[in-house]
Amino acid sequence: MATLSNKEIDKSIRIRTISVIVVIILDVLLLPWIIKFPSFFVKDFVNAPTLWFNYGLVRAIKDLFSQPDYLKLFLFLQLPVSAFIIWITWNVDRLKKKNRIKDGIGGPEPAGTGQHGTSRWQNKNEMDETVNVWYTEMPLNNKGGIVFGMEKSKGGKEKVWLNKEDRHTLILGATRSGKDRKILMPTIWELAKAGESMIIGDPKGESYITTRDYLQSKGYKVIALNLRDPALGNQWNMLNQVNKAVDNNDIAKASELAWNISNIIGKQNFGKGDQPIWQNGQESALAALILLTAFNSEFKFQRHMATVYHLLALYGQPVITPNGFEFVPLLEYMNRLPIKHPAKAAFAVASIAPYKMRASFFTTVLSSLRLFTDPNIADMTAKQDHEFADIGIEKTAVFLIIPDEISTRDVLATLYIDQVYQSLVELANQRGGRIPRRVNIILNEFGNLPPIPDFDKKLTVAGGRGIRFTLAIQDITQIKKLYKENAQTITGNCHDWIYLKTADVDTAKLISEKTGKYTVETENASSSIQSKGHSMSHGVGLAQRALLLPDEVLRWNINESLILPISEFPARYPLPDLSLWSANSELGFSSTGDKDVDMENARQILEKRWDQTPRRILEDVKIWLPDMGESSDSEGGEFIQSNDDGTQLSLDNEMNESDEYEKDFL
Repeated sequence: MATLSNKEIDKSIRIRTISVIVVIILDVLLLPWIIKFPSFFVKDFVNAPTLWFNYGLVRAIKDLFSQPDYLKLFLFLQLPVSAFIIWITWNVDRLKKKNRIKDGIGGPEPAGTGQHGTSRWQNKNEMDETVNVWYTEMPLNNKGGIVFGMEKSKGGKEKVWLNKEDRHTLILGATRSGKDRKILMPTIWELAKAGESMIIGDPKGESYITTRDYLQSKGYKVIALNLRDPALGNQWNMLNQVNKAVDNNDIAKASELAWNISNIIGKQNFGKGDQPIWQNGQESALAALILLTAFNSEFKFQRHMATVYHLLALYGQPVITPNGFEFVPLLEYMNRLPIKHPAKAAFAVASIAPYKMRASFFTTVLSSLRLFTDPNIADMTAKQDHEFADIGIEKTAVFLIIPDEISTRDVLATLYIDQVYQSLVELANQRGGRIPRRVNIILNEFGNLPPIPDFDKKLTVAGGRGIRFTLAIQDITQIKKLYKENAQTITGNCHDWIYLKTADVDTAKLISEKTGKYTVETENASSSIQSKGHSMSHGVGLAQRALLLPDEVLRWNINESLILPISEFPARYPLPDLSLWSANSELGFSSTGDKDVDMENARQILEKRWDQTPRRILEDVKIWLPDMGESSDSEGGEFIQSNDDGTQLSLDNEMNESDEYEKDFL
């Protein structure tokens, strides 16, 4: 801020004034006495110090007026003293180009008194004061932050700049700009030293496999939700929260959670031009199926999304009886439910729709759920092996490995983040408004994830609850495309922006605008030739210039980070690769100085770690289907194929527990 600069200027003036006064006092009082010492040294080498001390200051000063040679020596020495005073008072910063980083980037020296803008780069002191400085050999005292930069001294001492406050961060870095190795991995390493929990979007799984062993050595519970190869990770039942609410007889909570799941999944196939009835109908059908699964499944191990899919796939299609009667088993089953059954209430929007429209709802929902036909996904989502609330209590690191080559699985990551957030909010509400252990949600390639519901609102209040978001995107258009009118609220709630690299012109223009404007001096000259002679004129004026122009933003040095903090001047920090950090060796890698050799060694280490990662054996996922007479198999929990021979599907034996339902819901 400008006030910070003014304080520093005042402080500098005070220090220089005091220094000049001290020098003058020493010059007048001590210098005459000091230059007397050589004469005593020549006369009596042994007793010179004693004789000189006894001679005293006063007699030495009097000698200046009685001994001409002595006075000449004193006056001659005033030359270096005066030079020293000039050096103290001279503002050497005026000789530096504060607003230029290097040739080709940055503008000329500022001029005027800020008539056209006052932006500038932070100086060294401000860089240390506006963020937190951590020397890696020192403890972090249970508070970490996103890494802004690191500088290593000649002696190997590492100085790290980071932000420990409850502030969200936006990272702008195009592909291969070094987000992972320059910011995210050092941040994971540093957060582990602070003992903070973290949830990390990890498209390639590189952060997970690089830091897993180190995190475990620090006492972390490491969870990997591997959407690329589910058998190499943990399990997560997205109906787990709904099932808990059902078990606790909290019908309202179960319905709310079911609708949340339905909303996130349903939006994947909702086009911009579609009327709301289509999305509402699809969400109605899906929420009803989720609630039906949670409330009516015979066994708890059947309550998962594979059951939801097969309920609709098998019983959502019309069946024609031998006498020509056509009916949809799912509709008949829903109609037989008690009037206040949560599934029946949720199904209302879909049930009253015309036949063709309802069929379209079913088809769209089935399309959205097709990923649960994949045995790997069905197995991964059939069980829950970790509790969301524990992330805010115990040291936990969750890695969301999100494949860029299988976009249909992206929705699972969005749903996981939303459910974790809701659980952490509940935990905060139980603990006085803040979770016991701060959780850092670091979403790499955030722009490729489906929209998180009400994300703008989540960002607004998350920091106070101990939940800190870091969003890494390639360019600003990604957020605008996903969140539309809420995009500005989201970026505005990210109080720290870290810029690395972009190829997007609009992003470069925005960064240029955020660096601010300052006042520069311009020259203009003109000449004219007339019949009576030749005239020339020269003038100097003031104009406005951005601290960084858009083309300079596009040419930014990727070995530096451009930091745009809220209410502060822009700053630039050195940002080396992970291989130049002490973290590199702590994470299990070596540095020979040969980049190619180091990369190959690291590749082999990571490959070995993947090979040693235990693979979960896929189990036969048990599902629940209502007893539909002859169409059910005897076990009721296996996959049931619909009959192709026209066997009549009867509901005669169904609803044998209707009396119990009436007691529960009426």
